Amino acid sequence: MTGAVRRDSDGTVTWQAEEREAFMPLTVDIDQVTLTVDGAFPERPLELTIRDPESLSGTTTVVDRAEVDMLRSSVGMTDVAAPTLSDALIRLTTAKAVDLMHLGNIDDGVVLLDLAYARALLGDRAAAWSSALASSVPGRLVDEIESADYLGPVVARLADTIVALAPGALAADEREELLAALSARAQRTDAAWDAVLAWQEALIPVAADLGSTSSVVMHVADLRALPPRLLRFDGPEEPELVVREHPDGVLEVTARLRADVDADAAVAEGLFAVAADGESGELLAFAPASTRGDLLIASVGGVGTEPGALRCGFVGSDADLERLRLDPFGVAMTRVDRYFQHAWTCHRTAGALLAGVDVAYGDKEITGATTAAQAEQRAAMDAVDNARMLLRQCGRRYRGESQISLIAARRRSIEVLDERLRGPSPADGPDGSTLAELHMVGLR
Repeated sequence: MTGAVRRDSDGTVTWQAEEREAFMPLTVDIDQVTLTVDGAFPERPLELTIRDPESLSGTTTVVDRAEVDMLRSSVGMTDVAAPTLSDALIRLTTAKAVDLMHLGNIDDGVVLLDLAYARALLGDRAAAWSSALASSVPGRLVDEIESADYLGPVVARLADTIVALAPGALAADEREELLAALSARAQRTDAAWDAVLAWQEALIPVAADLGSTSSVVMHVADLRALPPRLLRFDGPEEPELVVREHPDGVLEVTARLRADVDADAAVAEGLFAVAADGESGELLAFAPASTRGDLLIASVGGVGTEPGALRCGFVGSDADLERLRLDPFGVAMTRVDRYFQHAWTCHRTAGALLAGVDVAYGDKEITGATTAAQAEQRAAMDAVDNARMLLRQCGRRYRGESQISLIAARRRSIEVLDERLRGPSPADGPDGSTLAELHMVGLR
């Protein structure tokens, strides 16, 4: 990947990728550096901005000095190679990507702990604030570990995280007590790792025969318009939304919340139901949502159109109403994105299953973990193939300039993801399994 380098009047230096279309752009700020990556591929920069680059000296955990010098000497040039991100920076973008994109049953509190850990490793000034937000999580995790008599990799990762947290995040006596409990559990051999690594070498993804796909349908949620992991997700093609018309013409829009979602918090986030014309995507009406048991529910009135001619959805309070994807092309791309996000989640879950093997596992348990990882990899490849075929349908049906551009960008993302699915699952390294993912496969 290459891009152009510019210097602004205030001395800020920016590298910007030539192709900036991304499945899910995410941006992180660390002191003098602002970085944007694609959440699907969090080690690949789309834009890197360094404020006052002259003040950066030596090798930092954020940007290596050699990278800074390269950017400074390339001002005004195009076709400049993408800057190499530090391991600590990739760990932060990976944790953020898991937060925004993962569809699995991960614990949001542990996600906060992952983000705090990553910022602490970077020496970021925001690390103290992040650590304070996650300060109640380590004690809860140690309780879960003790209760389950768990001996897997969450133990060592949690200990590393506690050590790295900003000073003051945990009281000194609590910190020592937690580390002592984890240390006692860590006094076990790592012999099982040799076995699991051998299994991982033998793990070869197998693509399935998919057959034909169904036409574009309504009532699947646009996951990008909602807070992460809010609604119950049963698969890319399983609809979350149910729209019923009452005799007075009012539409009741409902969706089931995930089991671990705090219903009051969901309402507090300011969620809305929207109804749009099914052909043009023009917004016709909206209404605030509330909860009833495990249901998210809203009553939308004043539409004056049959439900079958409408596109409805739930959106978060920060959703851009001008960019709601409720026209036929938008709904079609929503389906493509759901398959892509599902594939990404399955691929990462496969890596977590391999990385999460307990040191006390025997051959049977190791075989079970590897079999489960293989199943996740096959599901990921199935989802990628479905996304590819749906995108091919979109390419035949939609020929507008912006539509063609978006289809081409998604096609590139799908091919990159497909290539990754044919290699090892992301288990280790800075873009490997996060604590939240290890916790999901080991303790949930």
